[in-house]
Amino acid sequence: MPKTESRFAAEHGLLDKFVVLFSGNMGWRQRLEILIEVAAELQDVPIRFVFIGEGVKKPKLQEMVQARKLNNVFFFPYQPRHLMEHSLAAADLAVVSHEREAIGFGVPSKIYTYMASGRAILGLASKPCELIDMVKALQCGWVFDEDHDKDALVAQLRQLVQAPQPCLAAGRRARQAFEENFTLQLIAQQYLEVIQQQCEIGPAPSLLQRIFRSSPKRVLSSRTSDRAFVVKSLPKKQSI
Repeated sequence: MPKTESRFAAEHGLLDKFVVLFSGNMGWRQRLEILIEVAAELQDVPIRFVFIGEGVKKPKLQEMVQARKLNNVFFFPYQPRHLMEHSLAAADLAVVSHEREAIGFGVPSKIYTYMASGRAILGLASKPCELIDMVKALQCGWVFDEDHDKDALVAQLRQLVQAPQPCLAAGRRARQAFEENFTLQLIAQQYLEVIQQQCEIGPAPSLLQRIFRSSPKRVLSSRTSDRAFVVKSLPKKQSI
């Protein structure tokens, strides 16, 4: 969805602003303070920092904003699921913070949601990790060290506000990479291949077609007692 069609952006006066958006849990290990510090340096440009969600660190971030009397940082609660597409579409840059303790175990799952929505990625990571490798390899955004790169991030955002075309291009690459690598169908096929290898059963070329024709919002699970495969509905999420 293009930003111009985002009801969330229209409702909150974000259509004519460059929006840096974080959506999700603001936990203690999320190194988001740098965004408040950067916002304090960018009060003279049409940029907005938007936090959607809850978490134990949210009050601290709000206190930082109040202490600095910032008028370019906004907090919103979790949005209804049916508005998720609109809230994410308000972003020009979508923030992914890689917790230090989680480095080496994969990338934060929210990056795939951002990529599916066609948003450019702003990664925050303190040392070499999968997030940095992924964003650089796919050329779908920018990554900064949240402990040492504040000035560099300020400079990059100033540049993107003035000339957002690289951001739009990174968002298109993010969407393309998602479609080529991370769709439900592709991931389910990979799981199926692993399960087939473990169960030593033959290929089932028409199984995925039957599953996704009946319901695209399902995943595979194995019932090894009779070596058959069944489908299980995913639980519904209540918020972004």
